[in-house]
Amino acid sequence: MTANGEFEPSQVQQGERKVLSGPAVGNNVAIRAKVAHIGLSQLERIAPGRKRLSCTLEAAMIRQLLIAIAVLCASACAQAPGDGDEGRRAVTELVQRWSDAGEAQDWDAVANTYADADGFVWIEQGEARYASRAAIVEGLNQARGMSASIRNDVSDIVVTPLGDNAAAFRAHYVLSVSAEGFSYASEGMLSGVAIKQEDGWRFLQGSFSEQPAAEGP
Repeated sequence: MTANGEFEPSQVQQGERKVLSGPAVGNNVAIRAKVAHIGLSQLERIAPGRKRLSCTLEAAMIRQLLIAIAVLCASACAQAPGDGDEGRRAVTELVQRWSDAGEAQDWDAVANTYADADGFVWIEQGEARYASRAAIVEGLNQARGMSASIRNDVSDIVVTPLGDNAAAFRAHYVLSVSAEGFSYASEGMLSGVAIKQEDGWRFLQGSFSEQPAAEGP
């Protein structure tokens, strides 16, 4: 005990426990409370930062997710069936219709397969035989009065889209014409370009590439 009648800080033995008493005890309690308060205030300052970091990470993840969705959508659109498949079907039907109409000697139907457009050309035997639709229609008109037997077969049609409104094509053909005092036969590859017009697909260019004549023994 001090001269003022206060207990000095000491450790009082109580059984097996040592108990702190005196003013130091109060000081220690105050220090611990202050430390606890400092720790709580630090957590309060850190918490908003953590919230901001969490929001930033969430925004970045959402942005990356949206980018991934956009890429997948673009890929799906690129791979989805569209005008390319429609063009293949239409041009395949065009080549077949041209063949059937010629064999049936339906000259109006044959004329309807040709495009009336700039760039039209029809190549036969290595030369530009017809440079416009009008020229080839004139040739068809000359055939109207001819009594002939015509075979015009096509097979192995392959169409390659060049865009929404154009496509290249090729097909194996066998053509023969028989009339009084006249006969003609040709076999080889028909190739060209078809374009899509307001009323459907038409030939813009065509070329016959004949197979070499078979050599005799």
